[in-house]
Amino acid sequence: MPGVQLPENVELLRTRVVLERDRVFSVSGSDYPGQYPGISNAWDLEEFKKNLRIKINRLTPESMEFDLIGVDASIANAFRRILIAEVPTMAIEKVYVLNNTSIIHDEVLAHRLGLIPIKADPRLFDFKSVRCATEDSGPTDLNTIVFKLKVKCENNPDASPDETDPKKKYINSHDTEDTFKVYSGDLVWEPKGAQAEKFADAPIRPVLDDILIAKLRPGQEIDMELHCHKGVGKEHAKWSPVATASYRLLPEITILKPITGDAADRFQKCFPEGVVDVVNVQGVKTAKVVNPRKDTVSREVLRHKEFEDKVRLTRVRDHFIYLSLSAAYVLFVAMIPTPDLSHLTSKDFDRVYEPAVCLEIGSGSGCVSTFLAKIVGPDNADSLIPRLDGAVDIMCFNPPYVVTSPDEVGSHGIEAAWAGGVDGREVIDLFLPYVPPLALLVRTTPYKKELGKCHHIDIPINRIFQALIVAQWCLLPTFDQRKPAKRSG
Repeated sequence: MPGVQLPENVELLRTRVVLERDRVFSVSGSDYPGQYPGISNAWDLEEFKKNLRIKINRLTPESMEFDLIGVDASIANAFRRILIAEVPTMAIEKVYVLNNTSIIHDEVLAHRLGLIPIKADPRLFDFKSVRCATEDSGPTDLNTIVFKLKVKCENNPDASPDETDPKKKYINSHDTEDTFKVYSGDLVWEPKGAQAEKFADAPIRPVLDDILIAKLRPGQEIDMELHCHKGVGKEHAKWSPVATASYRLLPEITILKPITGDAADRFQKCFPEGVVDVVNVQGVKTAKVVNPRKDTVSREVLRHKEFEDKVRLTRVRDHFIYLSLSAAYVLFVAMIPTPDLSHLTSKDFDRVYEPAVCLEIGSGSGCVSTFLAKIVGPDNADSLIPRLDGAVDIMCFNPPYVVTSPDEVGSHGIEAAWAGGVDGREVIDLFLPYVPPLALLVRTTPYKKELGKCHHIDIPINRIFQALIVAQWCLLPTFDQRKPAKRSG
């Protein structure tokens, strides 16, 4: 909240990740409600919008670097995963082989072709609908791009028998080796329907023309028709618009005491070029931090005793530097498409009952639950229970069921993932009372309620059915018991 001043050391741990010579601490965020006096940290949309900033630092056809500022790590990681798996692109999906006498098998060749990035605006195409598991809706100019690949390696009859230059030895060769190489530039786009007119200003083609597909020897031939469809990376990596998407926290270098003279030069050499400069201050060489974002955080400077207590290395907790390597134009033209609901009618909504909920209890990837904990607090989930009353169709829970000391239950270490306390049931016993009100009567149509299902994992020593008798709902057909799978190693 404005005007609230925390002690300097507390503010440092709240807003920074601190690096020392032999450890990194204050790694986990602590900005959840009630953690600091006078600071609410409750979810506020207007406050979130005010703090959120995006700054694009570098943009090329192959890469993009931008800063995402003012968000929690859970949001930053969710955004990274969206870039990888949720942004649609066009990629080769169907390969119709008319002739392939190369040494590469049809399946391997089809896989290589699928990974060639296609430069086409995915917003101008529809997802190809599937009627059933074995039949789709068929290609149209609205959902399919067609390429032809027809290449053949032939000797040039006019070339000398002693010729070694591939450009003269073979017909149509564009290589410098004693082979005929097939590149992505050999793909020929065949416009269908209105595609020629629609894409007249930006013809569809591979993003790069020099991606090697195959090598041919005289007499070998490839003749194929390729169909590109729209898809997303979570279905197959070939639709992922980014070769890689990563982020790191902004480095911060704070000089606590002046570093002058020859020590300034030695200090400068502890960092990558461009991070620290040596300037003249009143005739004295003095070290000055000029661009900390170039620092690789090697902590080399902390190895030297002469710089102890003179410098502090931290990372800004809510400042993320993103690097995406890809055909960057895709990230802009198709970041998060708006769902198309134009095909739905009022009758479609009559067949949908609300709510229809699958409740998974546990951390999962950690990103959603971490973000939720920062909004409602780790112990305030009870406020969400009334919204789920009688609404859960399927409830899944993989609890910490290992018999351990009660002290390990609910701890902040990794042991909390398996520590179940006495009989391995301390967490389970907290969970069971919530099941009947949430999943016993579930609305399956506007006029009918049925029993929901609860899938639960435990081991015999948990004596789970004793717990069910205590909970007085063991005879209800809502409980599926599963033993944990055997694992090697």
